[in-house]
Amino acid sequence: MLNVKQNGLLSRAGLFVLGLFLTGCISHSAPKGLRVSFLNDPASLADTIKILRRNGCSKSSVEGFKKAVEYYYQVPLAVDLTAFPPPKKGVYLFRSGEAFASALPESLFATQHPFEINCLDVALHLSGDHVSTTLIANAPSNRFFVEVNCGGDNRPQAYPVISPQNAFEIRYPPWYTNMVTTITGRPFSDEHISLMSCFAEFHMNFQDSPSEKTGSSLLQVLRSRWDQQGVVFSEKVQTTLLHRIDVANKRFFTSHAGLLFQNGRGYTYIEKSGGQGPFLRIDLQSQKDLAPYFGTLISGRWNEQFSRNFMTVNDRLIAEVFPRSSE
Repeated sequence: MLNVKQNGLLSRAGLFVLGLFLTGCISHSAPKGLRVSFLNDPASLADTIKILRRNGCSKSSVEGFKKAVEYYYQVPLAVDLTAFPPPKKGVYLFRSGEAFASALPESLFATQHPFEINCLDVALHLSGDHVSTTLIANAPSNRFFVEVNCGGDNRPQAYPVISPQNAFEIRYPPWYTNMVTTITGRPFSDEHISLMSCFAEFHMNFQDSPSEKTGSSLLQVLRSRWDQQGVVFSEKVQTTLLHRIDVANKRFFTSHAGLLFQNGRGYTYIEKSGGQGPFLRIDLQSQKDLAPYFGTLISGRWNEQFSRNFMTVNDRLIAEVFPRSSE
């Protein structure tokens, strides 16, 4: 997850998830079904590097990504693959998103592995040339709140800050920033720090109770806030953001980030599964095919209700495409 101090699952009473897929395009074809890789095979990692470079990620960011992947797998993958089909060059073929999600024994966030670079920083390192903000890292601004874990129970809290730099220092202890810089060879730029604060913001006083309008209401809040912060996404690299919504306490915040590349017949999705979880690539036909996997991030295990209601609101999941897909 985004908070380096938060290692628990996303499952919480009264929490919901909003998936935002921000526009983009690439030219990489996707086969039928789902092709899943943890990038712990040289062939799958090499192919992923080519995709990232071909679709606008800078050479230095891709090199840093490769170093982070190789560093992570100095400790062998600790995911139980008993229910997975035999891999071919590091790739597992599933007939559907549901088949992949049901094969996972638990949320990838719960993988037993030392905490390393988190999902948001991987996404920002790779897409940094394609997303920007007018916020200045060390410039004081009106007080806002960022999501942190202030205790040992993994319960996210809203912490007041006065600048992006302040938000960065509150959320990221020195051991984390030093580790990420050492592993990737890339320091945290001022732009990265400012963008981190935008996506780590804890939005308060959320008034809606869950309904069919909840997703669009949240998008309006985010659009308005991003406009104030001068956040701009290019059409070259998509950023996928998942948001946890605490209806009881009227607040919501970003919990997960990944990258989604569109191609002629489908999509390629790439993420780091929280601080402990593995790197993950999914080649899929439709954005909706990610719904079962996202369901495992909430509950730990897949429930078919997540797929049936991916584009609607139910008691566990809210999903929305930004801008709305033509699918």
